[in-house]
Amino acid sequence: MVNGQRVPYIRNSRHEARRASRLLTQQAGFPVVALGVIAVMGAHKGFTVKKQPEDGRVVVVRRKRISQYLHGLPAQLSAREIDAVFEVARRSTTWRP
Repeated sequence: MVNGQRVPYIRNSRHEARRASRLLTQQAGFPVVALGVIAVMGAHKGFTVKKQPEDGRVVVVRRKRISQYLHGLPAQLSAREIDAVFEVARRSTTWRP
């Protein structure tokens, strides 16, 4: 809910994370897990997340805390795997249907 209105941000972010995971896994040749991140901007009076999405596929954070949040996550990939994901992620053909 944003200002009392239902918004599809969580659903859309979850969908895009699943899509990214599927496409990157196909191209990299090993399992790649993608995390949807909703970065809240412009909430000058603050904001409240009553409950983070339960499936762990999406997180809602203040824009200025993204780096801190991501650095706090445990490492999932080796340096070689990171290079491989970077290589396939930068190709536009990875993202086309």
